[in-house]
Amino acid sequence: MKYKLILGLVFIGFNAKAHIQANEQSQLMIVRQIVDFKKPPVYTAELKNENIEFDNDSTVKAELKRLSYLWMDAMLKHDSVTLNKLMAAEYALHSWDGNTSRITPRATWLYNLFNNLQITRWEQTAVSIQVYGDVAVITSLYNWAGKFFKNDFDSQGYIADIWVRRNNQWQVVSRTAGTLPGSKTIDGK
Repeated sequence: MKYKLILGLVFIGFNAKAHIQANEQSQLMIVRQIVDFKKPPVYTAELKNENIEFDNDSTVKAELKRLSYLWMDAMLKHDSVTLNKLMAAEYALHSWDGNTSRITPRATWLYNLFNNLQITRWEQTAVSIQVYGDVAVITSLYNWAGKFFKNDFDSQGYIADIWVRRNNQWQVVSRTAGTLPGSKTIDGK
């Protein structure tokens, strides 16, 4: 039975010229693929029997949404205890364009929040959460206004936060932010 199948496929491959309008090279590739059909793959991969969880349970997502809002509420209230609990030691704010000179480490972010930033409006909408085991990606839109070093800003944009679960506790490790056109950004641009 399997030889009839292979012979039938070879026949189709040789007669492909009548059915496919292509150059002879394409036809030759089809025949080679059909002939190679029964060969084992050139590469092999050892599959480990690991349980990889893509945990998109609504309770986990609800918890992450709550923590995300709690983090921004702590930012608005200058609640250092909650900020320290929710922000990992390696936290950094990144620019959407990957400009490494615009990475703000956790210590600088906190210093600016407590000493140089006055937020008069913060809105976070369109929150979307994807959970991959102990890592979660939370994307959303933001709209905020205030003063930074006494310079006014009023901008809108998008953010992507990366959260990691360690010792059964979620912490944010990274935020990447971008602004929408027409925004007066925090850096005055």
